[in-house]
Amino acid sequence: MVLSDRPLAWEESENVNERSSALEQAFRSWRQAWEARDNNAFLSYYANDFNDFKRDKSQWDAYKSRVNNGKKWIQVEASKVSFYADLSNPELVTVRYYQDYKSSNYQWRGWKEQLWRESETGWQIIYEGNG
Repeated sequence: MVLSDRPLAWEESENVNERSSALEQAFRSWRQAWEARDNNAFLSYYANDFNDFKRDKSQWDAYKSRVNNGKKWIQVEASKVSFYADLSNPELVTVRYYQDYKSSNYQWRGWKEQLWRESETGWQIIYEGNG
């Protein structure tokens, strides 16, 4: 059952498929850049107005660069990936997944949640946290 205080508006399946394919590719490329320890490419997926409720974009960039540069290798696996579109803000999609992170000096497993926003320049992350 879907409850809404707005009338339903149907989206062409071709548009939905294009958007979901683009987001899936962005998510995959983000993860690959992280594993490659390519900080410039990895951090380019975070929007200028990114915030994780502890750090803004510049603080996030400094933190992730410091952490990633301290590693010899990084492996990030994402399973049980789900995409949830925001019906009231169609440019926003929540991505929830189970992350298995391993690096040369740290391991972590758990649920992650990201909020991605579609813009003219592509998909970018505006929030990330443990979910």
